[in-house]
Amino acid sequence: MRPFLSGLAALLLVSPLAAQTRTASAASHASPPGDAELIERGRRLTGWLLAGRADSIYALMTEKARTKVGGTEGIQAMSAKLAMALGAETAVVEEKMTHRNGNRQYWRQSTFDAFVAEPFVFRWIFDDAGLVMGAGLNPLSQAPAPDP
Repeated sequence: MRPFLSGLAALLLVSPLAAQTRTASAASHASPPGDAELIERGRRLTGWLLAGRADSIYALMTEKARTKVGGTEGIQAMSAKLAMALGAETAVVEEKMTHRNGNRQYWRQSTFDAFVAEPFVFRWIFDDAGLVMGAGLNPLSQAPAPDP
């Protein structure tokens, strides 16, 4: 793993336990958002992450995820590291909804102008209410496979 990815992993919510834990907010949501809504939300979250819009991301996170990531400061630090390591996004290769450890996951595979070795994957894991309960950033070769 490249050194910058280790730092990102420490800042982001890559803990499998965080991705497997259901929050109380999910129980209060009458009907879970559909795949189309979550794809759009994942697209916005990724754009906000690349643009350094920490407050926007923070607003769509579970309380546990907010604590784990270190608040808006942690998100902002991660955004800055991503910008330095990846450069500008040049293409979205694939985006889809999958499942990881039984949870709904937005998967976005993109190419970047400064990270040319392989595509990079952004994963946003959602609770039943559509809030971010976990996330992951990996080169494609290191991204955990979605559930079968």
